[in-house]
Amino acid sequence: MKKLLPLIISCLLLATGFATPTSALAPAVPQPVLSGEPEPHPNNIYVKLKVNGQTRIIWVLAFPDDTVGDVKSSVEGIVGFSINYLSYKGQVLDEEATLAFYGIGSNVTLNAY
Repeated sequence: MKKLLPLIISCLLLATGFATPTSALAPAVPQPVLSGEPEPHPNNIYVKLKVNGQTRIIWVLAFPDDTVGDVKSSVEGIVGFSINYLSYKGQVLDEEATLAFYGIGSNVTLNAY
C-alpha cells in the first residue's frame, strides 16, 4: 500500500497537468532540418534566347521528370511570346521527352529559337 499511494498520486498529478512527465524532462533529440523543397531537388535550368536583338538568359525551375515542353511553356510564360524549339549541345530537343532522358541536370543552359 505504501508503494501504491505515491503511484496513484503521480497519476492524478499527471492527469490534471500539475506535474511534468519524465519524458518531457529528457533532453530533446535534434530533428533534421527539412528544406521545404520537394524531392528530388529542383534543377536550375537557364534558357538563352534573343529578344529584340539582345541575348537574354532566363532562369527556370525544373525537375528531372519535367518534359522539354514544360520548360518551353515556362519560358514562353516569362517572355510573353512563343518559342519554336529548345536545343542542348546543338541537338534539337523533343518536347515529349524528359530532361532526365537527355541527361540535363542542374545549371545547364539550353538555347531557345
